[in-house]
Formats: sequence, C-alpha cells, structure tokens
Amino acid sequence: MKKMSEVTGAQVYSLLEGRQVGSIHDFLFDLSSGQIQGWIIKSRHFFSKKGGLSTDDIHLLGEEIVLINKASSVEWSHSTPLPSSDFCWGSEYLSTSFWERGGGELGKINDIVLSSKGDTITGFILGNSSFVQMGDHCRLGRDSAILTSRSMIIAGEKEDSSLWKKIVELLDDPDD
Repeated sequence: MKKMSEVTGAQVYSLLEGRQVGSIHDFLFDLSSGQIQGWIIKSRHFFSKKGGLSTDDIHLLGEEIVLINKASSVEWSHSTPLPSSDFCWGSEYLSTSFWERGGGELGKINDIVLSSKGDTITGFILGNSSFVQMGDHCRLGRDSAILTSRSMIIAGEKEDSSLWKKIVELLDDPDD
C-alpha cells in the first residue's frame, strides 16, 4: 500500500529506454468503485507539460520511483482533461468531508491510501487520524463522502505513528 502523499512527486522511469520520463502529479479515479483510471505525469522540463498514463502501464509503484513499461505509454498534452461527473482527481478529493449516515462529520480527507499496484483506492486517512476502509459502506460523491457503517473506521490519536501499522494489519496486503 502507498499513500497519495508518498506517491505524488515520485520520479517516473521507463524500463525499456531506461530514462526519466517525469514525475507523478495526480490520478483520476472512479467515484463508484475506487478504481484508478489513470495517472497524470509532469514532464521534467522547465515549461513542463502533462501526460496521461494508464494504470496498466505501471510496472512498479515504489517508495521513491515509479517504473513504467515504456516512455511512449505516456500521452503528452498541454492541458489536463476535465473528468466526467463519475470521476474525480485524487488531489481534488483531499479535504473532502466524510460524513456518517446520521449527519455527523467524521473529518476531512487528509490522505488517500492506494493499493500496492496503484490501481485502486483502499481507504482514506482523515484529518482526525482515523482511517476509513473503502468498500460497499462508502458512498463517494464529488463534494462529499458518506459512510453507511461505522464498523470500518480505525480510530487513531493525533500524531499516531501506529495508525499506519493498524491500517496495514487490517488490509493485510502481502505485496508490502
């Protein structure tokens, strides 16, 4: 598992050419499933342009680098496309309010937890140091997220260094 905050800014290298392509800038995800549809890469030039990369083209989502199969997998453009109403950029979802079904605010999204392969959102870390696991009990909208069952919350303390360990134990991801 990786946190969005850890992946953003990671250098992207191509396996085929052995060269640096750019850095991770953002990702686009499906609000209904949490599936990541693609990644935005910023070129490493002074007047950087952005490119799109499919999750299928990612070979490794590492701690400091991302390996892609080949540089030509990135489709370069000078603008970022606007997502349809069913999709959202990861960076735009930070600070979104998470609510419980009864109307109480659980907190704002502080970070997004991704699968090891970088193809799915597995949960959200809230500003109050709680973790909400992604699943059928979450309803994600463009402006807010609703939790239908509190059973998937892991409560943490402010500055709780053990929260990440609790998340890893809960999700038991063998690739980490």
